[in-house]
Amino acid sequence: WTSAFIGPASAVASMGGCDCDAGTKHAHSFDGEQRNVKRKLDQTAWEKLPDSIVTCSSLNEATAILPNPSCTAALRIRTLPKSTAQELLEYVDSNPEWPGIEEFHPLEATWDRIAVIDFTRVPANSDKDPLSQAIGYGRNLPPRFSPQVASAQRAISEVMSVLPAKLAALISEDAAELLSALHRNTGYRQYKLALELVVGDTCQKWHCDQNTARALVTYVGPGTLCAHERGVSREACG
Repeated sequence: WTSAFIGPASAVASMGGCDCDAGTKHAHSFDGEQRNVKRKLDQTAWEKLPDSIVTCSSLNEATAILPNPSCTAALRIRTLPKSTAQELLEYVDSNPEWPGIEEFHPLEATWDRIAVIDFTRVPANSDKDPLSQAIGYGRNLPPRFSPQVASAQRAISEVMSVLPAKLAALISEDAAELLSALHRNTGYRQYKLALELVVGDTCQKWHCDQNTARALVTYVGPGTLCAHERGVSREACG
């Protein structure tokens, strides 16, 4: 179980490390889009950064380091219970077919379920849990400005609804925890929540990321690989 909190897009070239192995990666990812100015880390936090890719012991620590412009990636590694890991592997190996996959191109390498989680309406000094006040919109959910707009939790549940109940509950809990930590420590107000099933070579070539920041959680497969720009040779890219 690996969370990879990849930092400023301009500083990193990233590639899913499992994309070339059909059916072996099952992850949800969170692509943050900046809607306000990043919060600054205090001087002590800056001094603790030993390198541009930092391994962290907690989710809060990883998301707190992420806004540092010199942070290429913050990593947090946690071991899944063997029974849960086995259930996830068996689910992926069962070749599940998600609703709507007929809309994808036959060569599409990633199936995804997406919702936007929006904290824009959450008061800055509210005593309530920000996620409980956030909204969600996307497929099978009311529009963003609907009078009956969906809660963030409903949007998370909709994204995960293709999974068996036990796995859906587990990954929904992870998603809620990660979204809360990212909002608390980065100040970003909108996130694209995506549950992805990678069935082929998603990223055949290196490319520029269009997201302000990205957070990845890999449940099946070797995880996500990232490299600093200074370690990438682009001469052969044309």
